[in-house]
Amino acid sequence: MFNVDDLPSLSAASKDKDLAQVGDALVNFIYSIARSQVLRKRTGKKVNRTILSEALKNANLRQLARPRANAHDLADTVEAIVAYAWAKKVLTVEEMVLILGKNLNLNQTEAHNIVEENFCAAEAFKSLLEEIKAKFPQK
Repeated sequence: MFNVDDLPSLSAASKDKDLAQVGDALVNFIYSIARSQVLRKRTGKKVNRTILSEALKNANLRQLARPRANAHDLADTVEAIVAYAWAKKVLTVEEMVLILGKNLNLNQTEAHNIVEENFCAAEAFKSLLEEIKAKFPQK
């Protein structure tokens, strides 16, 4: 079992570099599955840091990142948050894929336009982060 009991809150988890490494693989996996379902073909896609950093800011969760964080640090924050939600059993992988897929408004043309796809992906991850945020009420 993957244990995060040493991380008492979403805020603490969001700054954990080891958790971010787990989240990196998880984020790429759930995005690849959601993208494959939306496009109706198997695809493998890494999520770039710009997508994740924009999603974090747009979901109003920037305060969970370290002060003066760059795009890479913001992406690590998102990855740690996603891994924490999964490890705490707040959302399953399947639920995360569903949320991304429902909000990933891509068509075949946009999948070939990197700017358009990045925008759509950032919006989908924003929705996922908002769902996670709602399940971890701020004190």
